[in-house]
Amino acid sequence: MAENKISTALFQNAIIFLNDAIKHFNNDMQSHDGRILTVVEIQMAIELSIKYCITEEYGSVTIFDNVPADIENEELEKLFMENKLSTRDFENLKNFLKSKKEYSRILSKEFKYMEKFQLYRNKLVHLNYNFSELELNKLEEDIIHIIVYILHILLSGKVSDEEYRDFLYDYIDHREYEILLSNNSFYESLRNILNSEYPNMYFCPICSRNLVIPHKRCVGCLTDLNNSNAYGFVTCGFCGEDMVIYDACNIDANTEMRGLCLNCENDTIVYKCKKCGSVVNLESFDDAMCRPFYCEFDDE
Repeated sequence: MAENKISTALFQNAIIFLNDAIKHFNNDMQSHDGRILTVVEIQMAIELSIKYCITEEYGSVTIFDNVPADIENEELEKLFMENKLSTRDFENLKNFLKSKKEYSRILSKEFKYMEKFQLYRNKLVHLNYNFSELELNKLEEDIIHIIVYILHILLSGKVSDEEYRDFLYDYIDHREYEILLSNNSFYESLRNILNSEYPNMYFCPICSRNLVIPHKRCVGCLTDLNNSNAYGFVTCGFCGEDMVIYDACNIDANTEMRGLCLNCENDTIVYKCKKCGSVVNLESFDDAMCRPFYCEFDDE
């Protein structure tokens, strides 16, 4: 399908520019060349991300000039493969997105950042841009803001998704992402947006950061704790949340092992019943549950 090919190409190209921007941001921001490359690459990532977002939400014909809304898929794909499609300019597409209620709400404060980097990019590409001292001081903060608050949303696919927008996990270069996380401004910005989206954040037993979202994925070390072959969860007897993690690979061999609540961080003992196979928290303070020498489902 032409729609899928166009959407995939836009997304992949946005990620290429984003990864390059992060690499230069991590390593070269103190140099003139590094700042220029970071700004230009961030702006390119924004432009491609807006096109991707519009394509996903409203169809790819929305981003092209002189393409009828009822164009046949075969004709659209032919034009795409022959490089005969021309996209509307950035200002046009940005204003289109701004006109949509859901995006005007969620990005209401962010369009000024897009416009600022559009100015930077245009000046840098066509002539030069002499950053003021104030702009230089805020440049790092602004770039972090765009990565966390704008690209985070534009590359997520659907605004209404309940799952955390997970492009960070799968597409950002993991080595560069780890360097980015060591930047305190980025870390705090990431924490802020996660806290705004989720009522609770949890401790990660792998990287020791409080960056596990309710879907049991760590935004820090990128570990998916939903992997049932590696991890299991039982209810905590202290806070009541189903966030006591244990080693699912070795519970059969050990029967009992230590567990850790990722919410209140209390240690506990996890037990797998030899008779029924249930896995329970022995410190759940519930005498009706399985425990050594007693099975809740034993009819004898």
